[in-house]
Amino acid sequence: MKRYFFILGRNPDLSVLELISVFDNRTIPYKICLVSREAGIFELGEKNQISELIKIFGGTVKIGEIMDEIGFSDDYSEFEKILSASNLIKKYLPSIEGKAHFGISIYDVGGDNLYLSKITSQLKTLNIQIKDNLREKGIHAGFVKIKNRFLSSVSVEKNQLINKGMELVILVSKEKLLFGKSLRVQEFSDFSLRDVGRPYRDKKSGIIPPKLARMMINIAQVDRGDILLDPFCGSGTLLQEAVVLGYKHIIGSDISAKAIADTKNNLNWLFGQFQELKREIYDMNLIQADVSNLYSSIKEARIGAIITEPYLGPPFSHKPGINEVKETISNLSRLYLKAFTQFSKILDPDGRVVIIFPCFEISGNLFFLDILQDIRNLGFETHHYKIDNSWSSYLKFTKRGSIIYSSEIKFFQREILSFVKIK
Repeated sequence: MKRYFFILGRNPDLSVLELISVFDNRTIPYKICLVSREAGIFELGEKNQISELIKIFGGTVKIGEIMDEIGFSDDYSEFEKILSASNLIKKYLPSIEGKAHFGISIYDVGGDNLYLSKITSQLKTLNIQIKDNLREKGIHAGFVKIKNRFLSSVSVEKNQLINKGMELVILVSKEKLLFGKSLRVQEFSDFSLRDVGRPYRDKKSGIIPPKLARMMINIAQVDRGDILLDPFCGSGTLLQEAVVLGYKHIIGSDISAKAIADTKNNLNWLFGQFQELKREIYDMNLIQADVSNLYSSIKEARIGAIITEPYLGPPFSHKPGINEVKETISNLSRLYLKAFTQFSKILDPDGRVVIIFPCFEISGNLFFLDILQDIRNLGFETHHYKIDNSWSSYLKFTKRGSIIYSSEIKFFQREILSFVKIK
């Protein structure tokens, strides 16, 4: 097994859960080596899956392979060997013609902050050293200048560092430095196109980010032959990400006729924009239905998973007070329990619900929908993911076992929860 690094997105907790969920669901052998708020290092069994994995994840921005390492007590000459032209040409640089482009990124994987700062301060020197080393071997090279200690995936892609150069990634752990090269970066332009580029977006109703939708689908660990339902489909973000991931049996419902029309138009746009997606192989059904009467609309279907972002409450033009928050939570609790009552009737045994609850932060205190016991009474259990104690301290979960996905609105957050139907 070889070691690979995965550079995590804006929510590392959800990103790591997505990683292990995809590995488990696709029976990819893996071992967790290191995890931090910035990156995860895993041993994986098959390298040929890396190119496909980056197309699956929503919360991973780069994937690369670990090529070298040195301990902090090793002689400096070992460090120079890694940066030597012969080593870089052998392990890091592809066969290219003309000028080579490269960049260096530095990430923390549990290392000491002082050492991280020290090597970051040497970034310019390292770039020049590599450039000079390559020049001595007759390779004309230029490096990408950055203000921070790591390159964005956009910068890696636009500077063609994967195909016409290299991104050298240095990962700082407690005991050693690990050196790797990036193999793939996230398809950020496709995500952006499916977000702001699609024809219909209803900002008033709220729009779930496509990357978050992708992560929710992945952590549900649903077989791609199962039926996937979004009962609050809005403009169809979750459904379009399910299509891209290859889920063939999809149902979307919403109380709004406009939402159903927008979803239909957006899906038609998706199939037209991404020609590799063949509309005829997908079994898709869009239904206008109140979630309170969902069972009567789709009772013949056998639902394997419900993945959704319901109505999250009225948009506040101001920071709400505690009384406003409590009233909103009370109203939303009734809606969500109506939804789960219907979910219990239509979901297959052992079926999953991955859902977003609203969460409000007032004066440093978090206010949740206090309905977990009511949901358990309807035949559900909170799904607890495998959390290895050796790295769980780097990740942040609520006491409810959920993950908070921060929004741009300081007092409002999304809470990601997962449930399993047990009866």
